[in-house]
Amino acid sequence: MPPAGWLWNFSALPKVTRRFWKRLLIASRNKIVGLLWISLAPAVAFLADYTSAAIIAGMENSQDSIPPKVFISYSWTDHDHQAWVDRLAHELTASGVHVVYDKWDLQAGHDSNAFMESMVYDESVKKVIMVCDRAYCEKSNSRVGGAGIEAQIITPEIYRSAQQNKYVAVIKERNENGMPYLPIYYSSKIWIDLENFETYAQEFEKLIRWIWDKPLNKRPIIGSPPSFLIENSSAVAFSTTIPYRRILESAARGTTPSIPLLKDYFERFYSDLSQFKIKQDDIKDKIPDDAVFERIESMRPLITELSIVFHKICLSKIDGQLSECIHRFLERLFEFSEGPQEFPADEVEFDHFKFLSFSAFYTLGSVLVKSENFEALRYILETEYYFDSRFTNSAMKDYSSFNIHCTSLERRNQRLNLQRTSLQADLLKAQIGATDIKFNYTISFDLICFIRSMSVENQRNWWPLTTIYAGRYGKTLEVFARCKSIRYFNKLLPCLGVQTKDEFSAIMKVYHQNPGLMPRFGMMLLDLNDLCGLKTIGTAV
Repeated sequence: MPPAGWLWNFSALPKVTRRFWKRLLIASRNKIVGLLWISLAPAVAFLADYTSAAIIAGMENSQDSIPPKVFISYSWTDHDHQAWVDRLAHELTASGVHVVYDKWDLQAGHDSNAFMESMVYDESVKKVIMVCDRAYCEKSNSRVGGAGIEAQIITPEIYRSAQQNKYVAVIKERNENGMPYLPIYYSSKIWIDLENFETYAQEFEKLIRWIWDKPLNKRPIIGSPPSFLIENSSAVAFSTTIPYRRILESAARGTTPSIPLLKDYFERFYSDLSQFKIKQDDIKDKIPDDAVFERIESMRPLITELSIVFHKICLSKIDGQLSECIHRFLERLFEFSEGPQEFPADEVEFDHFKFLSFSAFYTLGSVLVKSENFEALRYILETEYYFDSRFTNSAMKDYSSFNIHCTSLERRNQRLNLQRTSLQADLLKAQIGATDIKFNYTISFDLICFIRSMSVENQRNWWPLTTIYAGRYGKTLEVFARCKSIRYFNKLLPCLGVQTKDEFSAIMKVYHQNPGLMPRFGMMLLDLNDLCGLKTIGTAV
């Protein structure tokens, strides 16, 4: 808003506003009108201020839209060429450009040399267009004629200028080899091609954008440094970077990453995990669950990277050899989940590695469900895993070994009074959320594992931890909703550990008749019939 002093400084007000005030002041000599004047003065003052501010704003906007002044340097080659340059000058003018053009600005009695020098010394001339044909190029190189004089003026300026954004060559003609005619002093610089009729409109737009300093491709705003650089100066570097990039490149080409490439990535992944081991000295002055939680957070980039690798692998159908490669990778993660003999059985120093195994298995399963790679899903569920644990007699484990409970996270939830149903489930959801995988695929995978654990003989129980969030995803989960098609359902059946729809229905009936078998979180009891869409399964082709 204009300053309040403008109310009495008439000379500073717009002419129309001054006239309005003056008449009102004269009329105020009458007492009745004077009273009216006193009552209306604040409103009139606001009106005057508002009018003035609007005019000032308009003036500021007009400053931003001052037409850029552009000098056209060209050769009077022949009548046709002059007509072409004339059309260009008119097109530029129609595009809001103030064109300095000898046919318009150089009149009888004017100094032609001074006119040509104005392209350099006139500060109002912001841009110079050099229309390059054969004649212009020859005269510039030999310093003959008007084009030669202009070349003498332009050349030192081009080499001396730091910005080098004032001059541009516009191509009007090419030689017999298809190369554009360019003066020697400009041969290494970028030019605009108006010689080709088919691309004229596109190139003319480039010219206009150059004149107005409005490039099509703008440098984006530089963001803030990644948080891990600021928050944790000791953040670790990963050796998986190179094979990871090769996997992304392979997926971008539409090919499945090769087995040797994946094995290289997995080997480097194992190697990187050694950086996250917790030693007894690391937790001497720390609360154990703090140390575990910090390790889980520091491993998050590596886990996210692994999630993306799984996603890229599953873009196409996974064959048996690739399924075995992934299976062996998961198998070796167990090696990090427990310590040597001197560690107690309830140690928490390896809970971050347990969470890694838990998260990796859930992530892979989510991706397999999303991509409908049900053969590979069946493979990782029915094929046992080797791990010679010091706590069990059998070295072969089924998939339920990945249904790991992290004691330290439960203790943390209680110690900090976080009042979360499951902090472990929360961390998994956050990890899955860092990718483009919808969490309903994770819940679906969890339910598949749960149903299979009740279907297969001698299978250990599976606790579907992620179904805490099942109520947020509607009634029937997507993968089961698609099972309305009997063909789709038949593809999923082997993963569930059953062979027919009747077997599946019988298992669901057992759950329904025995609520104690159903997953429960506090007062929330899951309805498997609704989540699995039992009523509609197999009712369509």
